This record gives sequence, structure tokens and C-alpha cells, in this order.
Amino acid sequence: MLTLCSLAYAGDYYVPEVQCGNGNMTYIGAVNPTDAAAELTVLGFGGDGTEYGASEALTSLNAMGMAYMSINDLFGENAANICWLKVSSMANLHVFAEVMNTGTRSAYWSSSKLSENLYTPHVAKNTEAFTTVIVSVNGTNQGFQTALRPKPSGSTKVLTEHATPYGKAKKNVLDLWSDVSTINWVWMESNAAGNSAMEYFSYNTKNAMASLGLEDSKGKTLRFLHVATDTVNFWTGMVYINVGDAAASVTETYYDANGFVLKTYQPDPIDPSGKVTLLFDANTQERVPAGTAWVQVTSDQDLVGYELFGSANGKEDATFAGIQGNYTHGNVLDYPYYTATEGTWAGIVAVNVGTETADLTFNLMNADGQVVDTYVKSGVAPNKKVVSVGSSMFPNAADGMWVQAKASASQFAGFMLWGDQGRTIRDNLSGVNAKVSTESTGGSGEPGERVYIPEANGNNSYANAMVLQPGENGWNINVVGNLAQGSESEVINDYGNGTDAIESIFKFTLTQPTSLVIGVRPSAMNADLDMFVVNEERPNGNFFDVSEHTDMSIDYAASGGGNESVARQYPAGTYYILVSLFDGDAIPQTDFGLLVSEFPVYLNTFSTEADLERHAVNAWTGSEGDGNGQADWEGFNWEGTKYGMSLSQVPAGGEGEVSGLESPMLDIPESGVTIIDFDNNLLCISPTEQDGSGLSMYYRYDGSDSLEAVTGFQYNAGLEGVDVDVNGTTIGQSGWARWIYIVQAIGGTSFDYEMEPGFKMAFVIFGRNTDQRWLIDNIRVFNPAVTLDSKKRAEEPARVIFNNAKPKFKSFKLTSIK
Repeated sequence: MLTLCSLAYAGDYYVPEVQCGNGNMTYIGAVNPTDAAAELTVLGFGGDGTEYGASEALTSLNAMGMAYMSINDLFGENAANICWLKVSSMANLHVFAEVMNTGTRSAYWSSSKLSENLYTPHVAKNTEAFTTVIVSVNGTNQGFQTALRPKPSGSTKVLTEHATPYGKAKKNVLDLWSDVSTINWVWMESNAAGNSAMEYFSYNTKNAMASLGLEDSKGKTLRFLHVATDTVNFWTGMVYINVGDAAASVTETYYDANGFVLKTYQPDPIDPSGKVTLLFDANTQERVPAGTAWVQVTSDQDLVGYELFGSANGKEDATFAGIQGNYTHGNVLDYPYYTATEGTWAGIVAVNVGTETADLTFNLMNADGQVVDTYVKSGVAPNKKVVSVGSSMFPNAADGMWVQAKASASQFAGFMLWGDQGRTIRDNLSGVNAKVSTESTGGSGEPGERVYIPEANGNNSYANAMVLQPGENGWNINVVGNLAQGSESEVINDYGNGTDAIESIFKFTLTQPTSLVIGVRPSAMNADLDMFVVNEERPNGNFFDVSEHTDMSIDYAASGGGNESVARQYPAGTYYILVSLFDGDAIPQTDFGLLVSEFPVYLNTFSTEADLERHAVNAWTGSEGDGNGQADWEGFNWEGTKYGMSLSQVPAGGEGEVSGLESPMLDIPESGVTIIDFDNNLLCISPTEQDGSGLSMYYRYDGSDSLEAVTGFQYNAGLEGVDVDVNGTTIGQSGWARWIYIVQAIGGTSFDYEMEPGFKMAFVIFGRNTDQRWLIDNIRVFNPAVTLDSKKRAEEPARVIFNNAKPKFKSFKLTSIK
């Protein structure tokens, strides 16, 4: 079975835990932080994967608008059946959930992507006082497996519910492990990118609950933005985990509210999977100094962190909340909720984590997206923490719904809390981190003005193909049309065990080499689209059955889902885009969007043989093998390939030898980098059959000798990774890219990776093979940062919102070719 990577566009948000009934209720908050109206679909699912359809109560948001609605309001009589949600939109939204019952409120962020690896950072060992519940859903229409791997030790458990499409697992940890004394945290590993999860903790003696949306986010700079300085009434617990491959050298820096450093501390190196807990209350202040307002932890290994805080033990108050550690920053912060009544309050917090003094302007927005009040905080110095109560910031704006903060300079991170007031006892507390937004400035990563056009009728043949033209500022076209099964077409794809009509054909001409993203997306989310890009009037036949590395005429994206895309630098010439709705699909017809858009290429490696020779001096050589250079890389020109220049590793019998080749340095742009692409081709001349064989990708920051694994670079899990020492660095711990078939990269070998803006880094590719030859075409790093529209509207032209890329990226879904 061949696999390929299919781009997941911005706009899918997963809410894994919904409670309704028995005194419980869940509210969903959705914020549209963009300057154009957004359509959205809210789908409800039962725990067994049953789909209960889309809510008719929430289908759109105004520009800068917000909705906050209960499950009852969204789904009416079906509300009690809803166990989790999927929210889809063409716009970048902020979606969160708040679970309520008597005396308790607890909020958490939705998952903005489905993941293969998630970190469950907290398991409460005091099981009499606390209950820990892990919630996980299969967000796909295919079954897969998820293993729960306790750290540092404990038996592995499998979530069998993920074998069911859209199935949900909800587990009290004591039902999984009767003894949690050896479990500090849990790694959730899936064999497909389909998992969305959260966990919550019930404070049994206080009727309180804290929630954390689970992520695969991690970083070498981790911040705990909330430390309660009032230790008489509150306690704060901060935790960080080393999820790297080696022992972590860590520095903890403690700041007061004015940004002054109170203390710097370097603990002993933290072992892989090691966990550090920092408790700050009236009785524990040895490591965390008095007056601490926030903490920054830096490391040479990736860290995952979170914090819990609540009312001090012995107090009648029952507040309890959790917030994920902070890894991101920017000059626009979005706080997704606001309340200011006699019985409720909201607190807004921002920390200047940059190097410049800046002014902060806070705009309170109502549900319709209008600014109803403004508050300005001037002269916020570096490392200073700004804490404000909403009613003091906006005393005359009772109808506010959410807050956006804009900084005049520097970089900020933030969070917010809200709860009850006006009574002798405070019962509930909710909180989430602020989302970082990026204002559209027309800079790198943004193409020219989008051109919206309807699809022409009768474009079902090469002769009648709809001709696409670039706009004044280049290619940025969004076509909106309709596909229906059974439509007549002169172009037929025979995919081996059936045929499929190509319903829509488009034609475009390039006068010079151009980097393009070409993608399609259906309006009906479960529709299965296929897309081909060809440079000739290809005769009918099996469009999949091509020589992937030598056939110049075709690129395609044909996963089992609807979102399909290719990203490539296309030579000058004429091309056809072929789009079909799979005739075996359960969806009979759908509107769809086609995007053809230019994008910048941030890194080109090994474009010529001279490039290879220049960078071969930076080759890394492993300690295994006989060291005679048999595993060295060599370059050659193969005119029969699409791209001309390839790399080759020729072991010539040198079993187990390892060598690596380093790319030029890449300046990571402020808008982030979203795609690492092997020009749609990675070819292995002979099958990979030995454990520890294959390719492994790492990166190196400028000025550092240490290597960090690129975890997205794995395509076949059929063989086990083998650790290899290379110049003192252990590689292979994150697995090797392996191919069982002679050719297995036909649909594109793109994947995404999170890289922190503002740094220089280089890629290092290691090969460890036996009697194999690898061909790796020019590696390019792309940042398309585009979304497309798939809905037709009678009252206005089709439109789409351009979304700047952010330092946290969308994942690519591995799906099977038909």
C-alpha cells in the first residue's frame, strides 16, 4: 500500500471533551480575529463515532466577531448525545471549550490539528485528593491505533476506541493503571496523524476542575506566565518535562512583576523523560523566590510544560485552573473571552518577552466585531508583566466579548483568567493562554491580491479547459465551482479496479519558472477529491501508474480525503489541472475551491553539482562501519529526472556505515516556515529491509554543534530505528525514513516542521544503508501560507481570507492511495 502526504489547510478545530446532562454543560467559544466574515461548520459526534450533523445555530462569524454558545443552543434535542465537536472554517479561528457544573468552570483550547504524538504532562499521584481523566478522539474517518506509554515506567495501554472512525476514549487513569506511583506523565503515540486529546483533573475535596488541551508543541524556551505572588491565598505548581533525546541542561530565570531578575538557577542535567516540579505556596519557597511573577526556562533539549494553580489548602475558596506552558510570542495577542458583571470578573495578563519598551493597546470587541472600548498601557519595559482586571480596563462596556491587544514594538506573551465574585466563597476559575496573531502587512509570504472567479461551464475536456490568468501582482487565483458524480467527461482515469471521470479541467501557462501551491478543497467535508497537474494532454488511462522520478508530465495528490495539494517550482510551459470527485464516494456532489498561488522559496539546497561539492566539506561521518568513506554522498546530473540534480549514497558493501550531508543555513522568517519538500520525489533504488536502515533528518542552529531530530520525517514504521553515534551525537532515536517498495514517494514527500522564527539553521540528512542507493532531489523549504474557499455564494463573489503563517503549523495527514 502506497502512502502520500496531503496538506491540511487552516480551519479544522477539534473539541474532544463535551459534557451535557446530569448537571453538566459545555459552552463553545469561537473568535474570528480576521478582517473578513467567516463561515464555519460545527459538527457533533457521539462517543461511538456517530455523526449527528452540523449545528444550524452557528454557521458564520462577523469580521472580528465572536460567538459563545452552549451545546444545548447548538444542537437542541441532540445535545445530550454530543460527546465531541469538530469546527471547520476557511478562516483561522480561535476555538475553545468551557465545561461547567455546579460550582465549577474549566476552559481549554481546541486542537488546531490532528497529531501522531501528544504529551499528557500530568498524572496526579495523590489519587485520594485528585482524579485524572484522559480524553482522546479519533478525528478521522479511518481507524488507527494509539498507545499510552507511561514515563518513566509503567505498562503500555492501547486505546481500542481509536479503531472506530470518529471514536472517543475517556479514561480515568486508575482504570488504566491501578498504581500510578511510577508514572509522571504519558506519551500518546498513534500510528496515524488522527489524534486530538485533552486531560482534566478533579480536585475531589473542593468540587473543582482544571483542564489542559493536549498538544505536540514543545520548545527550548518555555515560560510560566502565571505565578501567584499571594501565597497566603493561592498556590502555584509549575512542571516541565524533558522530551528530548539527551540529558537537558536547563536554566530557570525568575522575574518579578517589574521585569527584574530575582534569581537564576541551573539544576543538575535532566534525563530524557525527566520531570521537574516547582511548587510555590506559603510553605514551599526554597526554589521559587518570594515576589516571583513569572518564570522562563531555557534548555538545550525540547521541553513540555504546564502549570496548575488554585486556592490555598485550608481556605474556603475552591478555585482551581490549569494552563499550558507558553512557547510563542508576537505583537498581537487575542484573549478569547470577556466578562464583567456583579457576579463575574476577567483578568488580562501580558508579559513583554522582547527587548524593547512598548505601548500596549487593548481593544474590547463585541459579538459583532465592533470595538466597544479601548485601554492603553504605556511604557511596558522588557520582561515586565502587566496584570489588569477587565472592569477597570473597560468600565463602560458591558457588552464586550473578547479582547485583542496590539503592541507598538517588541514581543509579548499572555494569558487570561475568569471566574466568580461578589460572594463570601469563590467557586470557579477558568483560564487559557492568549493566542498570538500576525497582522497582514503584505510582506514575505503573502502573494498579491486574491482574484476570485467562478468556474466556467463545460470545462470537462482539454479542448474546453478553463484558462487561468495571473493577476496584476502574479498568481493568486481562487476558482469556486461544483463537482458531481456521474458528470460527463472526455477525460477518464482508470485507477486499476475502476474508472473515474475528470469533471473539471483548467489550463494555465507560465512564461518563467514559478513556485506555485496548487490545491483543491471540497465544501462537503467528507467528499473525496483527486487532483492531477499535467504538462500535456494525457491520454486516458491509469494516471497513478507512472514512473515517478522520470515522468516529466504529471504531479498528483490523491489521498482518501478532500484536501489535495502540490507545491513545486514549475518550469515555464503550459499545464492542465484535472479535478474529480471520486465516483465511489458517498458524497454525490459538492462545491469546491481551486487555488493557484505563488509562494516564496526560503531555502534551495544542492541545485547544482557545485552546490554539492561546496557542502560536502560539511559532511558528517559516523563511527560505525570501517570508516573508509564507502558511505559518502556523491552528486551527479541525471538528465532523465524532473529536477536534473540528485544526491546518491553508495555504500558499495559498507554495511552499517553512516554519513550525513548538511544544507546551507536558512534564515527562519518571522512568518514561520511551513513545508519542507523534496521536490515531490524521494527514490530508493532497492527496498529497505534492515532495521536501522534508511534516512534520518536533523537540524543544527548556527553556532551550535548539537543536532536536533526533525520528527516529521518518517514515512514507514515497518522497521525499527537503530541508534548510531555520529561525532558524539546519537542519531536515529526518532526513527529512520524507510521504504519497503522500490519506489515510494509518488504523491509528494512534503512534511511540515515547527521552527522558531529569528534563527539560522541548517538541515543535516543522514543515510545508513546496506547495498542501497538513494536519490534525493533538491530540498526546498516553502512557506505558502494560503487557504482557499470552497463555497459558492449567490449574493457576492467567492472570497477567501489570506492567513499569514504562524510559528505553529498545520500537519500533513498520511492517507492511502485508492
